Order: sequence, then C-alpha cells, then structure tokens
Amino acid sequence: MVEVDRIILYTRADFPHDNWWRSVQFTFSDESELDMRMEKSVLPHEITFPAKQIMWLEMHSMVKSEEPSPFPALTQIEVYGREAEIE
Repeated sequence: MVEVDRIILYTRADFPHDNWWRSVQFTFSDESELDMRMEKSVLPHEITFPAKQIMWLEMHSMVKSEEPSPFPALTQIEVYGREAEIE
C-alpha cells in the first residue's frame, strides 16, 4: 500500500510527426478516478491531487487531439508518494 499525490507523464513530442493527448483518465485501486487535461507541449505533464492510499492505478481513456498524426505515445510515467502507514 502506498500513499500517492502526484503523477508526471512524459510523452513523445516530435511534432509534427507525433500527436498528443488532450486528456487521460486514471482509475485507482480505491475505486476513485482522476481526469488529467493535457496540452501540446514538449514539457512533462504533471498533476497533483490530495493524497490517496492505493495499491495500483490504471491509465486509460486517452483522447487524442484532432491533429493529423496518428502517433501519440507515452514515454514514461512517474507516480510520487510514500509507503502508506497502515493503522
């Protein structure tokens, strides 16, 4: 069990070859969900949120921009937190 409060996504950004996602969604093991809005950028995409205790997360429902390239891609995902203190 971990307590997490920040996610950073690194996406491919070789524009115009690559496309980008306008949004992605996360579902956590505690059954909560989180929407992340994204912009066309070469910089990492970061979202912070109130800490939650989870065992896993799933990234899904990526919405691709309308740009002509068919190639949005995730390069790296970082999830930040700490080991949860279980009472």
